[in-house]
Order: sequence, then C-alpha cells, then structure tokens
Amino acid sequence: VARRAALVGALVVLAVLAAGGIALWLTRPHYLDSAAVQRQIADRLTVRLAGPVAVRCPGDQRQRAGVTFRCTATDNAGGRRAVTVTVVDNSGKYTWTLGTA
Repeated sequence: VARRAALVGALVVLAVLAAGGIALWLTRPHYLDSAAVQRQIADRLTVRLAGPVAVRCPGDQRQRAGVTFRCTATDNAGGRRAVTVTVVDNSGKYTWTLGTA
C-alpha cells in the first residue's frame, strides 16, 4: 500500500510539473524581430526618399497590440528622423510613420 501511494504521489507531482511547464511555454511573451522591422522600414524609406537609409530600432519589443516604440532613420547625409512604430495585433503586424525633418 505504501509503495502504491508513493508511486501515485510521484505521478501527481510529475503531472503538476508538466502542466506548469506547458502553461509557461504557452503564455511566454513573444517579441518582434527587430532586425526584420529595421530592414523592412529601411527598404521602404530608401525608395520613398530616393537614397539609402539606415534604421535602428530598440530590441526586445513585445509582439502585443498597442505597443509603440521609436526607431531612428539616418539618411546618407547623416540626417536623422524619428520613426514611430505601432504594433496593431498580437501576431506582430505593425504600422509606422516617419517624423518630420
């Protein structure tokens, strides 16, 4: 009887630990791919401004609707402009606007 109780107890502990691990995995925060965001904005600005543009964005931005952050766009002459990025949904879609010169 004691052996059976110990076995059942061990299985219950393992089940609880497994459930906790799965819950943590499913609810972990998701982050935007900052390099991809920078590259996509830079490509569009290069076309729009008719010259090479480099974009720097902060890393570790949450992939959650409503998150807003600022990037910096630098043109070939060294001019800098702010780019405001807003995440529009939890799948990571975003919009961005270029600040004035």
